[in-house]
Amino acid sequence: NGLTPSDLAVAPDKACTLRNFLRFAGGEETALVAHNAAFGVRMLKQDIKRCGINYPASQLEGRIFCTEKAFGALKPGSARDLTNACYLLDVPEGCPGSMWRKAAHSALVDAQITSKLLLALARAAAGHAGGPMPAVLSMPMRTKSLTLAQVSSDDGVRSPGRLPEPEPDASVSDGTVCSRKR
Repeated sequence: NGLTPSDLAVAPDKACTLRNFLRFAGGEETALVAHNAAFGVRMLKQDIKRCGINYPASQLEGRIFCTEKAFGALKPGSARDLTNACYLLDVPEGCPGSMWRKAAHSALVDAQITSKLLLALARAAAGHAGGPMPAVLSMPMRTKSLTLAQVSSDDGVRSPGRLPEPEPDASVSDGTVCSRKR
């Protein structure tokens, strides 16, 4: 996942970070996008249980879009791994030999590549002329469209590749405060 022991030494507590994620992902209009979402949801449920957090993980399931399943519906018979999907849908960042792929595995890079794959899937679905659109290609909820100008602006919307710095002490909904390890 690209994390080093020094990253983990100063990371906030896992349970607190998980509660922050669940608060972020808990909104009704939040869509969660993942490649191989079944694996991600399974890991998330295990961590929720392990950390003793009272949260019905089923609340997330109706809002998950799996790019792996969508790719399989669009290109049946093709290998569904992220690299192959990127290669076949012309997402250069995720293709073999890409600079993005040469470093150690990184969950952040995979997330960024998956977002680019989602856009490629949307373009492919828009041009799909092979009969009815597979249901798996529809998003689980209403999505907002942003223009490139909006994504590039400094009005609080972050451009791809630029992530906000985490706040050192972020309160979660149950009043707990996450602090970085010192």
